[in-house]
Amino acid sequence: MADDRDFYAILQVNRNATLDEIERAHERLSRTYDPETSSKPRAAQRHADVQEAFEVLSDRAKRREYDGDLRRGEREVAGAVLPSDVLSNRFVIAAALTLVASVIAVLAVVILVGGDGDENLVANPTTPAVTPTPAPTVPAHTPGVPPESPPEIAGEEITTESGLVYIDFEPGTGEVAQASDTVAVNYSGWLQETGELFDSSISRTAALRVVIGAGGVIAGWDEGLQGMTEGGSRRLIIPGDLAYGEAGNLNATPPIPPNATLIFDVELVDILIPAPPATPTPVPTPTLPAQTPGVPDENPPDVTGEEVTLESGLTYIDFQPGAGEVAQTGDTVAVNYTGWLQDTGAMFDSSISREAPLPVTIGFSSVIQGWHQGLPGLAEGGSRRLIIPGDLAYGEAGNPNATPPIPPGATLIFDIVLVDILTAAAPATETPTPAAESSP
Repeated sequence: MADDRDFYAILQVNRNATLDEIERAHERLSRTYDPETSSKPRAAQRHADVQEAFEVLSDRAKRREYDGDLRRGEREVAGAVLPSDVLSNRFVIAAALTLVASVIAVLAVVILVGGDGDENLVANPTTPAVTPTPAPTVPAHTPGVPPESPPEIAGEEITTESGLVYIDFEPGTGEVAQASDTVAVNYSGWLQETGELFDSSISRTAALRVVIGAGGVIAGWDEGLQGMTEGGSRRLIIPGDLAYGEAGNLNATPPIPPNATLIFDVELVDILIPAPPATPTPVPTPTLPAQTPGVPDENPPDVTGEEVTLESGLTYIDFQPGAGEVAQTGDTVAVNYTGWLQDTGAMFDSSISREAPLPVTIGFSSVIQGWHQGLPGLAEGGSRRLIIPGDLAYGEAGNPNATPPIPPGATLIFDIVLVDILTAAAPATETPTPAAESSP
């Protein structure tokens, strides 16, 4: 076995993955990176990495030895991207840039990230809800100077039913992006009315990472990125209702007025992670178990159990064993939970005081990313504590609608009880088609 590979990351599964999940991931990625059919420039190397990872993780003895090395801290994972690396790539400008450019970079995140409130504070996160995988490395580039106004382009102008207009002015030669793909893009944005530039990734050191259709960017992007080809460039003319709506964005420079139409030129640099397998075939929502409302703990109670930390930075502790089936990605489960701020211990949300637990489809529902990574492997009837770093929770935006408000970058603590697995994950198909994300 190689000593510098993160085999779980290569197969895009977590450490609790079953053999069946590993085999499905191997089959899917082998097709994606088949050197005979894939146009990706690194397909041959990625295909070889997938085969090496599968050889270890599909063999019970080899996987046990590999997991033991990980637990003892003897294996340093090559290419693992820590949360701090992701934040640096996306939000921090190279030291050589001026302080003003640094402020613009931070504002760019505020401009692009969307989200609405909901009675369940784990809903509508600032990080996309996708099948749990370590964050890929976003391609680096040399900072440049974006155009101050939209340049002249040529191409067919297409208007969608929503009112979005797009023009493909530079053809690509790679894979075609679809909903739920994780992609890296470069972009510049202007106000249509004045032609003024208000945001661009060109002046930064790396492209922007986006999960298409997950609600992490404005709606015009979620719609407009689909169908783009790797290496291609597209102009998006986004009406106000698909951008910042009635509120506008006063934090932009210059401020974006209410209902402003925006122009973006977007280059699809790379498809970092293909869309995950399809969601289960839609079925009627199962009936949630009723419960008598109770009183949640105001502060995190003391728990005992083995503390496990994943490569993403998520920490979990199983403090109450379950006796039922084990949850996996794609299962729809009913959970009770209570959430606290780690810094203060203050409670900000709980389902215990309600009349029913919360339904969640692991890997697909609009809950924070830390839940999607932390729920697989939990048995029915079991309880697990999740200690979720800020980049897997509400990120730099925080959640001002919580009571008390969740500060930017806050680490959260959740105690979760898996009440029931309502519906099991659907079996993988030969040609999976990802379902579009939706927010409640």
